[in-house]
Amino acid sequence: MITQNEASLPQASARPGAPVQDGTVDMLLTFADSLSTEERTALRSLMCVITQQVCPAGEFPSDPVQLARFRQALMVLGTIQRHPRMTSNGVIYRGRPAFLTDDFLTALQREANEEVRPRAIWQRGHMLGVSGTLADKLAMSPEMQTLIEQASGPINATGVASYLFYEVEGAGVSAHVDTEVFSINVSIMLRHEGIHRRSRLFIFNMDGMQREDIELVPGEMIVTFGDSIVHGRSPLAAGELVNIVTFGYQPANWVA
Repeated sequence: MITQNEASLPQASARPGAPVQDGTVDMLLTFADSLSTEERTALRSLMCVITQQVCPAGEFPSDPVQLARFRQALMVLGTIQRHPRMTSNGVIYRGRPAFLTDDFLTALQREANEEVRPRAIWQRGHMLGVSGTLADKLAMSPEMQTLIEQASGPINATGVASYLFYEVEGAGVSAHVDTEVFSINVSIMLRHEGIHRRSRLFIFNMDGMQREDIELVPGEMIVTFGDSIVHGRSPLAAGELVNIVTFGYQPANWVA
C-alpha cells in the first residue's frame, strides 16, 4: 500500500537496456532456499557488497558487465528476504500520518536540535544521534505500529530511533542496503532548508531499470523494506540542511 502526496512525486532516471533474463537470479534464489539462515545472510551480504562496489555514488554503472551484475544483485536483494508485500521500489507507505500534528512535528524538531544534536557523532557522511525521549516513545507507540502494519503486515518494533543530521556541502549517504534491524525502515523528514535544495532520497527499483529521486517535505513519512532495496541520500548543496528521524522494525515471526 502506497500513500503518495501529489505535491512530491518522485523523479526517475532510467538506465538503457533490458532487464536481466539470463536465469542467474532464479538460480541464486533457488540456491538461497537450500541454505541455512546464516548461509543465506552471508549470500545477502555478498549481494550488498556487489552493489556498493559497482554503485558507490548512487549512479548506474557505465560498464555493461557491472551493470548486469548490479541488476542481478538488486533482484536477489529484493526477493531473498521474502517480504510478502514487497513492491517494485520497496516503498509501502508515503504521506503524513494523522498523529504527526504540527505541534508534534515542532516538538520532534526541538528534541533533535536541543537534546540530540549536541551529542551526535559523525558517521559515513552525516551526524548520527541515537535515541531521544519523544522519538523513543513514537517508535513504540500503537499509532505508529498500526500504520506500519496496515502496509507491511504484523511487525515487531526494534526500539531503535535515530536522528540524522546532514549539514555540510557534499554530506549524504552512499548507495547501500539496510541491516535487518531496519528491515522495515520508517523515516520522517524534520527539516530541509537551503536556497538550493538538491539532496534527495534515492531508491533503485529491484529490476535495476530505474532510480527514483524522492523529495520529502517536513512532516512527511516514508516506510520501506530497507533491507531489500539499494538506496541512499544524494549530496547536499552549499548551504543546504537536512534533518531526519528514522525508526527500525522487523516482520513479526520472521527469521532472516
